[in-house]
Amino acid sequence: MLQRVVNLSFTMLLVTALPAAAMTITVSPDPPPMTDVLLGYDVDGDVGGYLCSHGTATVVDIGQTFRLYQAAVLERITIKVRPLTDGTTGELVTLKFGTFSDPDDDSMNELLAAETQMLPAEIPTGEVRYVTFDISDLELAAERQYGFLLGFTGGGHVKDARLDMLHVGSDAYADGQAVEMAGAVTSPLSYDLVFFLHIRSVFIDGFESGDTSSWSAIDP
Repeated sequence: MLQRVVNLSFTMLLVTALPAAAMTITVSPDPPPMTDVLLGYDVDGDVGGYLCSHGTATVVDIGQTFRLYQAAVLERITIKVRPLTDGTTGELVTLKFGTFSDPDDDSMNELLAAETQMLPAEIPTGEVRYVTFDISDLELAAERQYGFLLGFTGGGHVKDARLDMLHVGSDAYADGQAVEMAGAVTSPLSYDLVFFLHIRSVFIDGFESGDTSSWSAIDP
């Protein structure tokens, strides 16, 4: 059963700028708490994924596009993954974030940010984990199409670094799509990724705002 999260509806966003910091990566066997999730999709179990890889063949980056209908400050992105080789952890990956034209666009128009960090060893080979990328805060506008791409950035010594990025087994999200970039060629993918967008806690008129109710369940 597919589960969807659309949380934290608000009419005014008050934010305080924070200094930029290097991306950090944390790992958990469980999905993230929903208290700061603006948008997220998950599915029970493992229904498949897309291969993010770097080796002797073409480098393949995998990502997801989405549309925001309210302004937000994005702090973290969580993706559900499964390493496929022992050489995957410890390799450098880059998370790219940028704009897209519309929900059907699979090619990033403007690169807004790109942060690189080493995949931690706490992602066991062959096991599914929720990996959270804590990035420098990004102020995102309402009514814009955004998206991210994750790929290996280890140079010629990577050999066969492979990472399965899990999807939900359906086209669950009408306002975006999973995308692939193989070398310089981009293409849409059939099923949306398991992903979570975390935003900074916000306050309206002195009261904390946020719908922290349980996930609504939707049949795939």
